[in-house]
Amino acid sequence: MRHLNHISKFIATACLACSAWIAPNPARAAITPSGQITTSFGGAIDIYHTTASQLIAIGFDAPGSLIIDEDTEFNSRHLFIGSRAAAIGGLTVSGPQAKSITRSGLKIGFSGIGQLNLKNGAYAKAAYANIGVYNAGFLNGSANIQDPDTHFEVGGILAVGQWGNAALEISNGAKVTANSTDMATYDTATALINLRGANSQWITTQSLFIGRGGTATLNITGGASAQAQNVQTAVNATAEANITLQGASTQWQVVHAFKLGINGQSTLSIKQGATLNIGTSLAINDQAILNIAPTLQNNIPIHVVQGATLNGELNIITDDLKYIDPSQSLPLINIGGVASGQFQNRSEGDLVASINQYDFYLTYLGGDGNDIHLTTQTTDQMEGDINNDGLVNHADLLFARKYMGSNSFRGDANHDGVTDLGDLFSVRNYFMPVREMSIPEPTSLLTFVGLSLMLGRRRLG
Repeated sequence: MRHLNHISKFIATACLACSAWIAPNPARAAITPSGQITTSFGGAIDIYHTTASQLIAIGFDAPGSLIIDEDTEFNSRHLFIGSRAAAIGGLTVSGPQAKSITRSGLKIGFSGIGQLNLKNGAYAKAAYANIGVYNAGFLNGSANIQDPDTHFEVGGILAVGQWGNAALEISNGAKVTANSTDMATYDTATALINLRGANSQWITTQSLFIGRGGTATLNITGGASAQAQNVQTAVNATAEANITLQGASTQWQVVHAFKLGINGQSTLSIKQGATLNIGTSLAINDQAILNIAPTLQNNIPIHVVQGATLNGELNIITDDLKYIDPSQSLPLINIGGVASGQFQNRSEGDLVASINQYDFYLTYLGGDGNDIHLTTQTTDQMEGDINNDGLVNHADLLFARKYMGSNSFRGDANHDGVTDLGDLFSVRNYFMPVREMSIPEPTSLLTFVGLSLMLGRRRLG
């Protein structure tokens, strides 16, 4: 028989001595009187408590630990690691084909201190998992998932910090998947997730809540990638969310909607070539702070396929501006659909930074006319040139048509702060000046406006 591991005060042995049984085939697994678990090569350990809860505890009311080595499988229905307040529990699963399967709830740091370690290509699965269940006044639940081919799979909710304090580390090419993830569920909770390193992945197939009631911190760095269906941050007034994306090739894909700061305070920082891609809509609410760095790799820090609602505060991280060609317009947020609002602390044309004798200004009219860019030229463009490309042409006409009747400056050709019929007149008066062509005067201004509206309707349709 192959020796699996010596268990230091493994509390499950005490539970078994009272009222539990182990899979009876001694050739496959056995708990020896000295407190060791031995198993044959490729064996499976299957332990059940005979009470209704069918609970296995590693560290029930005293320290306890268990190591699952390669080619060995540990199965349980309910698994608690660090159960009571005085307990310290640890489960390590290491090596290819090493598995821990929990068919119901996995609790890491219930009232005591609990730690899960997965490494070297190991696999763990639970129907649902809670890290840091009850508040102990210190970090009481942690999971460290590392190395290529290592996978932690949660079929239902992954709660990182319910009432307690929790940390989840995903690194060195490991992968974590969950149906939904809840960080810092209640107001006493703190949650930290570090996703770092190339090929490290974290996939949430449904909703991700970053700070539902407590304080949550998420760091995605070093070329790691994350994906979620929908993201909401700082859901309740007691909540706080702090998110950092950093490093070239670091990517976060939000399939549908991203809401930054619903009722609490949220800070999102995007640095050094990291990107956030949003499939439908972005909403930045009044208590949110967006810190963003222009990229050196000419990719766009935030890309929104459809619309964006802007509010809160925008800060530009200027550390790398000295390395950027000042003749180029620097994209910050690309918005594919309609944009509304603006940041509370940033108006159109605001001076953001002065570096290497160049002044950098903010514009909400970059790209195709509603993207947020930095430029070294002020936005005091010629009248009629809505998208600030040096031309007054059909593109400006479409923007005037798109935002007609709104209080938005985004279709404002005559710089009066609103988009109305006067902006169509302005485009008409300055139409295509760079070609230095004389434009035949329409038989009437109303004819021009009517044709313009028809053109806009045809192109937008």
